[in-house]
Amino acid sequence: MEIAERVIDTKDEKESEVITKEELELNDYVIGILEIPKIEVKAPVRDGTTDDVLTDSIGHFKNTSYWNGNVGLASHNNGNFVSHYFEDLDKLVIGDQITYKTKFGERSYKVTEIRNIDSKDWSEMANTKENSLTLITCIKNKPDLRLCIKAVEK
Repeated sequence: MEIAERVIDTKDEKESEVITKEELELNDYVIGILEIPKIEVKAPVRDGTTDDVLTDSIGHFKNTSYWNGNVGLASHNNGNFVSHYFEDLDKLVIGDQITYKTKFGERSYKVTEIRNIDSKDWSEMANTKENSLTLITCIKNKPDLRLCIKAVEK
């Protein structure tokens, strides 16, 4: 049985919630599971990028694809949030692997581009012909910039 595990850091302890593949297929709350082995991320993806969503999940940009084309995802990387799944996103390099599991199936991606973008630059969310992931997070002490990681299906 495939599982996805979400670890939530609290002040005094860690809690763990396990989501089975079957639950993922039936759960309207969680739309996917993102895995980035190099930085030990295995996290639920929820629709939207509101504070409520990003408190405990990776957020899906609603204006991007859910499966085919460009899937846009965001998470915190520091601060006073319960989850900051993209804390070590800056450690990725070209060629690193990412897996995305959804109700539609599972796809493997390879990192192809890493760059800083303007915080108001939404062009990275445009749809693409190839299946791709775009991961976005803030850059510490640079409020006008975002780290953008692009990955293409292998």
